[in-house]
Amino acid sequence: MEREVKGAVVHLCDATGSVRVELPAPNVVVATVEGRQSVGLARAMSTEIDAVIAREGAVNNFCDGWAQTSHDSAIRHHWQDWAKKRHPQLLSNQLLFRTQNTFATMAVTVANMMLGGSMTIHSTRAAFEAAVNAARDRR
Repeated sequence: MEREVKGAVVHLCDATGSVRVELPAPNVVVATVEGRQSVGLARAMSTEIDAVIAREGAVNNFCDGWAQTSHDSAIRHHWQDWAKKRHPQLLSNQLLFRTQNTFATMAVTVANMMLGGSMTIHSTRAAFEAAVNAARDRR
């Protein structure tokens, strides 16, 4: 796993995919996934988000999966367990996926059911960006 920090942005990448984690506001985390989200990439991404939670206490968590092409099947359990353990620290947990990415959409929908509907799933960039902007402006 490669990790590079450029200002307030952390870039993570492995052989199959990458993630950019940025903070548009102190308690707003936006992680943008490109390519395949491996278990290693998911764990590295959650470690970065955990560091923000440790500093801020609670965050609005956003995952932009628009450019995610596939994922390891085990990441659903990783993210489901992660979100369940951090539920009190997640002011919101919102995701963006193309409706054509049926595997990711299906995995997120199942995880959301297991979490009691605590995630918001966006299928348009405009709605996702509006939610990010609203969270940033609330700060």
